[in-house]
Amino acid sequence: LGEALAEKLARRETEVETALAASDEELAADIAEDMLRVEDEIRAATKERDRLKAEVAKARAAQGAAERTFKQLSDQLRIARTRAAIAHHSANVDTGDAIDWLAHRLELPRDGHLHLIYHTIAWQYFPPEQQARGRALLAHAGAQATKQAPLAWLSIEADASDQQGAAITLHLWPANVIFDLGRADFHGRWINWIPPK
Repeated sequence: LGEALAEKLARRETEVETALAASDEELAADIAEDMLRVEDEIRAATKERDRLKAEVAKARAAQGAAERTFKQLSDQLRIARTRAAIAHHSANVDTGDAIDWLAHRLELPRDGHLHLIYHTIAWQYFPPEQQARGRALLAHAGAQATKQAPLAWLSIEADASDQQGAAITLHLWPANVIFDLGRADFHGRWINWIPPK
């Protein structure tokens, strides 16, 4: 809109110069009055543009506030679910680096028992070198597994699939087989099981 009005004003200026050169004072006066109206239109269009920009900025700020509120509510629900899960079970929660913890746990003897390593929506947050180290530790421990002391690696993690949710994968040793067990919501709201074949 502003560009169109500016072009109109430029044309009028040219017409005024032409009329003055031809000594047509009445025509020059009409065109000059026209130019004043175009300038008023430009000012009004600029004011409207500025008003719309301010409204867009206000709407974006409101959207950002709404998204932050939603995230806070989502976080509160996730914390509540986590606390409920912890209260339901009596497992100890260790603090420290996950892969260092894994290295220590895999060294402990498990004769007569299945050793289950389990994690959900964590692996993707590990640095690539830690992911590689974790996989190497599990592969080494899997190679040492026996029927009397099997190893299982159960994970619910993001993958390269375009499917909804996270992949549920089970890797068993000493057979060294991998099962796709379905998909689950990243925050535990639903799960779709696929029975192992």
